[in-house]
Parts: sequence; structure tokens; C-alpha cells
Amino acid sequence: MKAGFSEIEYTPIQGFMPGQFSASLAKGSYTPLQANAAAFENEGTVVILISADHLFFPTDYATAIRKEIADATGVPMQNVLLAATHTHTGPALDREFWKTPGEPEIAQVVAHRIVKSGVEAFKNMQGGAALSVASAEESRFSFCRLARLEDGSIATNPGYDRADVVCPYDEPDHTIEILRVTRDKKTLAILVNFANHPDTNYATAGMTRERNKFCADWPGFMRLALKEAYGEDVVVLFFNGCCGDVNHFDFFHKSNLALHTAPGIITPECMGRGMAETITRALDAVTETERDETITVEEKTLTVNRRQLTDEELAWAKDTVERAKTEYLPIWEIETATACLRDGQNVPATEPFVLTGYRVGPWGMLAMPGEMFSLIGKELKRNSPFAHTVPVELANGLHGYVIPDEVRASGAYEGRFTSGTTGAGTADAVIAGGAELLKKIYG
Repeated sequence: MKAGFSEIEYTPIQGFMPGQFSASLAKGSYTPLQANAAAFENEGTVVILISADHLFFPTDYATAIRKEIADATGVPMQNVLLAATHTHTGPALDREFWKTPGEPEIAQVVAHRIVKSGVEAFKNMQGGAALSVASAEESRFSFCRLARLEDGSIATNPGYDRADVVCPYDEPDHTIEILRVTRDKKTLAILVNFANHPDTNYATAGMTRERNKFCADWPGFMRLALKEAYGEDVVVLFFNGCCGDVNHFDFFHKSNLALHTAPGIITPECMGRGMAETITRALDAVTETERDETITVEEKTLTVNRRQLTDEELAWAKDTVERAKTEYLPIWEIETATACLRDGQNVPATEPFVLTGYRVGPWGMLAMPGEMFSLIGKELKRNSPFAHTVPVELANGLHGYVIPDEVRASGAYEGRFTSGTTGAGTADAVIAGGAELLKKIYG
């Protein structure tokens, strides 16, 4: 097998960070923002995998980057995977996002450097690469951020002391999937898949970081720690799993308050280094390389229902916009209501949703262009023929949150019209279509 790698930094000197309902201007950084790329070839088939410290990639932006890499390398565009780590303290998008201004000039530089990372990884490919895999469980840092309430509804981030909380909506997938690439027993790259929101870099509950500097969040600190352990020239790629309903707050047992969000603790660093320790222990126990060097790519386009604005949402939006003329309302309410009125009319009945399966030896990867709920990732793994199934969210485009139907009906944040474009039945369609793709690339 041939393999090549590249690591390109694109941290802006200053600029806006998307991901919240207010604009945050960053100057400097806590960790570098990077595009990390891996290229693999076997029997004439090439895949290029890129992990970039970005909130997400709108579909047209992602497509332009992937096409440029394809044009420069001759690798088919579907063979190029572009995934956002989903850091909420990364560079501005190419367009406005809520109250955060778009910065097309910064987005252009970021795109150029991401392209460079993919092309360099392709050019750096050499033979003699060997793969080894490991899995580990890490349950200290990830928790379901949705709760079932006594009235049957579902609430997002309910807080620690709400009296009507019955139980968490779901249980996160705590599995870390790890792929190590070596040549002559020297570690060249480590690829990591885990499901948790990188939205920990702000000051609350005693945390000591603020949203005034760029940061790759806990995956960035994990990357730094793995480099300390295996060498500064090791390239680390992080692919986020299905974490649309997962974050680092344990609202049900409050364990985070004594661990990674305790007073004086730098939350993303605590989480990142803790992840790296777990990964290192798992890799240190691996003694054999994999014989499987198969490289396969398959794509499948689903036709899914579009999310529609309900009568209740329309009435709420009109009332909110009217009340905002005379009242001071939370900015998220005003922005959500405005978006409902702006985008809620004449919505198409369906839309295409592209899934892409990438087989890299023992890894069966499924790229999905949305923030996927845990249930989707767990079902994909349950139905997959691979021992190491790697769901990758926010890859190759964006449809917003992809959710179970009951979350849409419940009124939870992720189910609102403005939180995603996909409608009823999409989660089931992705599970079924994804399982088909995984079986196809398994052979």
C-alpha cells in the first residue's frame, strides 16, 4: 500500500468565529487551526481523506474544494473526503451565520490551504505503508445533551437542576476507533474517530478559556498530545462521529463539574489530553499490522423529505418578530424567527442527500453531510459488516441536524425548521442507505 500525509496550518491572525448566536472576534490562538490530509493507494484506487478545523463546510464550498483537489490530482471527486472537526472556535465561514459576519477573504485562504493539504498528501504517497487498528472506550467526556421530560417532550441542554427531567434522551457512542499508519515501524499518521461536540472553549461553570482566540478545541489538544507521544512529524486526523445530540455536560450526574469543567481546569485541554492517553494505551497494546489493504469508494444519493415550517412555528415566528419591535428578546429567538419567515415559504418537498462510503483496509468509513444524532451512528455500526465502522459527520457538505422523527415533533432545538433541511424519515433512510453502502464497500 502507498500512503502520504500532509499538515497545513491556516490560523488567521484575527477574525470572527462562527458557532454561536453572537459575533466573537478572535485575535491569536490557543492551538493552531489545521487541515490534515491522508492519501492511500492500492491497486490503482486512491482516496484522499481530509480533516479540517472548521465548524462545517456548506455543500457548495465543500464541493469547490474537493473538485479543485480532484482536478489537481486526477483522483475522482467522490474519492476525496472533506470533513469538518466542528470546532466552534475556528475561522469564519464564507457567508454570514446567525450574527457572525462572513469573511470571504479568510474563507478563500482556508480553502486554498485545504486544497494544498490534499494535493501534498497525494504527492507524498510512498509504498511500504502498513495499517494497524485499535478500538477503545472513553465515557468520561461525552453525554447526551437532550432530556426526556415528564410531559413527554424533549429538551436540549436542560441544565443541572430541572425538576421535570426524567432521563437522557439517548446514550452516546463512547467508542474511539483508531487507525495507525506506519512505515518501517515508524508511526506516520494516526486517524481517530469519536463522537463529541468540540464546543468547550468558553468561560462558564468555572472554565478558564474564553471565545477570544481561535482554538481547535479538544481535538486540537488531543492532536498536540499525540504528537508529544509519537513525534512532532506525525500527522493526526480527527473525524467526528455522530454527535448531534452529544456534548461534554453531564446534566444527569454532574460528573463534569468534578472533572473537565471543574474550576481552574482548561476544559478542552483536559479532554484532549485525556483522549490522547486513552488512544495511546490502545495503540500500545497493538502488536500486529493488518493484512487488509483494500481501497474502495462508493457513493449513493438518497432522496429525502425536506423539513417544512409548521403552522405553530409560523405563528410563533410572526409573534416573535412583532414583539421584538417593543421588547428586548434573546437574540437566538429573533434570529430563529427571522429565518423562519425568510426561508419557510415554498420549501421543496424533497432534496438529495449524498452518502459516500470509503474503505481503507479494515476501516469502513461513511461520510454524511450533516450533524447526525447518536442513534444513527449506533444503528450503522450495528448493521455494518465491518469490525471497525467509522461514521463521519459534517463530511462533503451540510444539511444541518439529521434527527429521529420524534425530536422534530418534540420542539427541541435540533428539530426546529431552522436547525436543518431534512424532514421526516431521513434518519431511517440514512441508516438503511448507509448500511447498504457499507456492505457494498466490504465486498
